[in-house]
Amino acid sequence: MKHKKYYDIVQEILEAFKIETLPREIDIDGMAEDMCTADYATQIRMIGIFLYFAVYGDERCSDIGNLSMFCLTLLPLPEDISEYSRQQRMVFLNNFSRQQIRLMLFVIMKLAENKILDSETEEFINFWTIRYLDVN
Repeated sequence: MKHKKYYDIVQEILEAFKIETLPREIDIDGMAEDMCTADYATQIRMIGIFLYFAVYGDERCSDIGNLSMFCLTLLPLPEDISEYSRQQRMVFLNNFSRQQIRLMLFVIMKLAENKILDSETEEFINFWTIRYLDVN
């Protein structure tokens, strides 16, 4: 009997985003706001938690508003924001590993599958696809 190997994305998310324990309850609806005030390590962990819940089909993750806000928190800041803040955001965005980027893209693309993309989700996919190709 041949054993089928399968891709365990859940375990990979937990490892890639350094999630040791999952919160019992999570406020998906307020996560984007919480991410904006968290330190880098906490933001990375929160991203992984969002992806984890999305993979398990939590409908709050595929809600257009929550998905949009999640994507927005992972994009460069617009030109009307201070140069310092924009540079700090880019420092954060440039620290993602190739594996983390691949997981984010996979999950967001699955969430957006068969939907008309809003501008934030479309920009997210474009930005992170280019970033993925640039990372060694």
